[in-house]
Amino acid sequence: MHGNPGNTPCALSFRGGSNNKNTENLWALRVDWAFNEKNKFAFRYWQDSGDQPSYTDPINPIFNSASHQPQWAGPDDLEQHRQ
Repeated sequence: MHGNPGNTPCALSFRGGSNNKNTENLWALRVDWAFNEKNKFAFRYWQDSGDQPSYTDPINPIFNSASHQPQWAGPDDLEQHRQ
């Protein structure tokens, strides 16, 4: 049986050197404001953008795939007024 010098068949000792670029940005923002004890305000915003690797092929990078991540949540705002 042909193989590497350690007599391990090539199919059992395959090593890949592939990579897949990740250009992802994640932003989170939160603001809390207390005007006074009875009046408060909170604001939240979350955003995820960029390209995220979905699959990295160990043989040929032409088969790599990535997913575009245009996701956001917000603005979530909460006002609280107490009597």
